[in-house]
Amino acid sequence: MLGVAGSTTDDQEFTVSFGPEGRTLAAGSSKGVVQRWNVSDPAHPVAIGEPLPRFPTGVFGVVFTPDGSTMLAGGEGGTIARWSLADPQHPVELPGLPTVGLVQTMAISPDGSLLAVGGRAADLQLWSLTGSDGPAQVAAIPGAQSVVTASAFSPDGRTLAVGGRDGAVTVWNVSSPAAPAPIDAGLTPFTNIANVVTFSADGSVLAAAGSDGTVRSWRTAGWEPIGQLGHPAPVTGLAATADGARLFSSAADGSTRTWTTGGASIGPFPDSVFSLAWMADGRRLAAAPGPAANAMSIWDVGDPEHAVELATAAPPDPDQRYGGGVAVSPDGRLMAVTLTDGRVQLWSLADPSRPEALGPPLSGPADIVQQVTFSADGRLLAGAANDASVWLWNVTDPAAPTVQAAMTDLGGPVYSVAFGDGDRMLAASTTAGQAKVWTLDDPSTPQLRSTIDAGASYSFAVVVSPDGRYLAVAGADREVRRWDISDPAAPSEVGIPLTGPANDVYWVDYSPDGHLLAAASTDGYVWLWDNADPAAPQPYATLGAARGPLFVAEFGRQGSMIAAGGSDRSIHRWVTDPATAEAMICAAIGAPMTDQEWQTFLPGEPYDPPCA
Repeated sequence: MLGVAGSTTDDQEFTVSFGPEGRTLAAGSSKGVVQRWNVSDPAHPVAIGEPLPRFPTGVFGVVFTPDGSTMLAGGEGGTIARWSLADPQHPVELPGLPTVGLVQTMAISPDGSLLAVGGRAADLQLWSLTGSDGPAQVAAIPGAQSVVTASAFSPDGRTLAVGGRDGAVTVWNVSSPAAPAPIDAGLTPFTNIANVVTFSADGSVLAAAGSDGTVRSWRTAGWEPIGQLGHPAPVTGLAATADGARLFSSAADGSTRTWTTGGASIGPFPDSVFSLAWMADGRRLAAAPGPAANAMSIWDVGDPEHAVELATAAPPDPDQRYGGGVAVSPDGRLMAVTLTDGRVQLWSLADPSRPEALGPPLSGPADIVQQVTFSADGRLLAGAANDASVWLWNVTDPAAPTVQAAMTDLGGPVYSVAFGDGDRMLAASTTAGQAKVWTLDDPSTPQLRSTIDAGASYSFAVVVSPDGRYLAVAGADREVRRWDISDPAAPSEVGIPLTGPANDVYWVDYSPDGHLLAAASTDGYVWLWDNADPAAPQPYATLGAARGPLFVAEFGRQGSMIAAGGSDRSIHRWVTDPATAEAMICAAIGAPMTDQEWQTFLPGEPYDPPCA
């Protein structure tokens, strides 16, 4: 804490606002008084002039015009009070604006032309402040079923967010102030009063806080939810950093919290995210959205809180469409991206920020390739195709790749393929509910060793454990089943099927050390099991953030992070290593809990603060 600016009486401050220059702070109190301070030295605020008693009871809204020449305040009494600050020490009261009986929220547009006023009325009033005849109400915006409690303009002044006592948060296009138009954003309402709405300075994030103890945020580009964060008490204050990466909230229990918004999700993309591929350094991630996007992208996710897009790449031929599959070679120098016509385009990642297409696409399959994967030595590329086939290409020389082998007539579309046992084995899953296992002693002539009845319905996903011993298969039966394939010709099922997902499982993956097994489900969750005992894996975590089905979940090369993508057109990331998660939490928290805070929240417990 730098300093304290406040009344010496028993007043409570209901609202605060900084002047546009950042050196003036105004506050409205429970006694109906507005007081200003000079906070150029935050440690020693100095009162500016005398308090301005204007309202019979509390002041619930104070705003400055962008040029700082005028201050407006609202509360009980049916009038917006205005003062000229030409002489800051001696404000001159201007004619007030007749408005709702009790003002509970005020917002002024960035250019100072519009004023939004809400309170004890179902509508929010929109005033023009720049008309030739003086301020005038130009529109009324339906804001709530009872009382409008919060409002904020976007930085460009074209969008107005409104919150109500009924918990609803709505957004409006106010480009034409006399005819505001609702925006179909579909923002999830609070279960209690919406107390605060605010935009980040760059306009990329809208955040809101409610009396139900939650903070919610959305990406304004498509109004995709970012997340929901919880307080143990009603949230009464909220602010965002300029880029929207962090939120700061205060609650009725006296606590202030810091939240990150940028780390969890990347997107939205123009289409669902069907495949992800990590690069060797564990920092960079390639994403393959569906054909509507028709551009794959590469991201630097080394900072878990701030992903940076390094590059995008569209198909070299404008008539081509990407099919939603991507793989990166173990050395990180080669990328394969599927096309909707069954071919696969190779890219050089010598400079990941500038991918370069390598020659014509690989051909062979007669239908779309659902998944591609590289062998551990990077010499082979395998593709699982909709025409019931699995293809192997030799990419030792990426400039002159060749077809190594093709396994056809597999009984149904093949959705997944995986190498195992040091590239001496290949496994695939089919919609016939089967898993196929081949040995690759000679990659040009794969030998089918076993066909496993893997489930009662489609098998969508297959993966081989890092030690090459276990095969995990999942699909439309919502289960993950495992086989010991130490002898590929005689696989034996291990333990009982892993359950939990409430819908189809489209992807399975082992962590690099084999200790965790992940499943991405169309129920919108990533399910994790502790695989320390392969015969009896135990539930480890259920990761939720997606707003729809998930199609892929991939562990990073170091295993400390997992990324997932799906129908919400976003990439979601989680830290799975406890030590890494603890370090991130402590970095965000800053100073450890004080002894006083410890006794408040953990009375009677020995003082042992985390992050100390």
